[in-house]
Amino acid sequence: MEDLYREKSSLSEFSKYQNRKGSEFEDIVYNFISPSFEQVVQSVYYYPNKNQHFEIDVLIKEKDSLIILECKSGTIELTSEASDQEIKKKIDNKVKKAYKTLEN
Repeated sequence: MEDLYREKSSLSEFSKYQNRKGSEFEDIVYNFISPSFEQVVQSVYYYPNKNQHFEIDVLIKEKDSLIILECKSGTIELTSEASDQEIKKKIDNKVKKAYKTLEN
């Protein structure tokens, strides 16, 4: 479905869709998690130095621990993969991309 929308929409329209998709997913995760914990916040920004700023999508404080949730709403295109190994590699690459966000 997403491929069809990409083909039929302008670049600007598709970009807006991607931004909405990400923020909507963050809202869903926040609303799902919130009842289970006393301290949950969404969209926490931090500034490790004057040239950088980052966002934590959902942050949970539970006793003496902080739990960081990085929400990813990207699509994994698997139609061209011929083997389980190729599919695993594509999924691993997406996970690595998400992890890099947390390294900052």
